[in-house]
Amino acid sequence: MRWRSHNLVHFCHISTPIKYNSAVQRQAGRPTRGIDATVSQIARTFKSALNWYRQVSDLRFTLLSDGGSDRALIPVLRWLLIENGVVRPIQPSWADLRGLRRPPKGLANRLRTAVDYWPCELLFVHRDAERSNPEARREEIRNALEQAQPISSPALCVVPVRMLEAWFLSNEGAIREAAGNPNGAHALDLPQMTRIESMPDPKGVLHEVLREASGLSGRRRRGFNVGPAIHRIAQISDGFSHLRTLPAFDQLERDVRDTVVSEGWNQQ
Repeated sequence: MRWRSHNLVHFCHISTPIKYNSAVQRQAGRPTRGIDATVSQIARTFKSALNWYRQVSDLRFTLLSDGGSDRALIPVLRWLLIENGVVRPIQPSWADLRGLRRPPKGLANRLRTAVDYWPCELLFVHRDAERSNPEARREEIRNALEQAQPISSPALCVVPVRMLEAWFLSNEGAIREAAGNPNGAHALDLPQMTRIESMPDPKGVLHEVLREASGLSGRRRRGFNVGPAIHRIAQISDGFSHLRTLPAFDQLERDVRDTVVSEGWNQQ
């Protein structure tokens, strides 16, 4: 059985049944002062242990995404946690359900399997809005979470307005480096930030921009592997603050900030 931090939390409530015994002792006319003192000491001890555990252990988060290429979100999510005050080391996991013997079907079943195989303190659930309303996607995730209960970890929706790839179209330096041609001088046809979330096919645009940035031609250009390059963009970017002007990213950051504060992950 793997140890989870919320198991330790339950010990902090051990005073409840013992205090009930104290009430029984009072009704029987027996002394209770020593019992009450012991209960309080136990509660303080376990709360101290919980605080210590939170300080020295990694904060584990799991990303459940639409597809394999979406694990490029992990550097973005890690940056958001650090930027919004997480002081613990962070250990991310990507829930790769494709390798399971019987991959689950349906979002609720995928959620259950993700937290069973990749236990965590925070679950990110990614769905591209594509042609749907982003709020409809978030509602879809919330409904699936209700069906998947009990899930003890807080869960946050990650819903880019179109596709994840739109978020990587704004860092020209990272694009050039990821394409293996950091000193390329020819102009790249990058969209303006105000257009990124309204583009009909940001994935296709990013693929073509990466091929252009590579400086390759002919057969070599057509054979350029864009998949690893997209992950490379996320890994080498020195920050994602420029995405804060995008409504979907702003919503995600507000959700992350609220969760960090409510869970106390910003406290030493």
